[in-house]
Amino acid sequence: MMSNESPTLKKRRLPCWAWALFILVDLCILSVVVLALLPVEEDAKIAEADWGVEANNIEPSWTGLQREWHLPNGEVDPEIANLGYQLFFDPVLSGNDDYACAN
Repeated sequence: MMSNESPTLKKRRLPCWAWALFILVDLCILSVVVLALLPVEEDAKIAEADWGVEANNIEPSWTGLQREWHLPNGEVDPEIANLGYQLFFDPVLSGNDDYACAN
């Protein structure tokens, strides 16, 4: 005769630490989604005069950077100019002592 009991498979259960890990990962994912959906505050407006160090907004300087150096008012120190000249032609400053800036 046939028995009324149906054969059942043994159910596999996850250990408690696996459930804790799943819950922790789900909370992390949920928090990232919530933080991604929150609005971001707009930055404060800055006046054009404060856009950078001596920046100007004159064409073709559309980057906002200074276009050229300020010319000195005829006050050039001859010792500093001589030092700049010597450094410009000095090959010792290169990595292999072969090339100067003048090359």
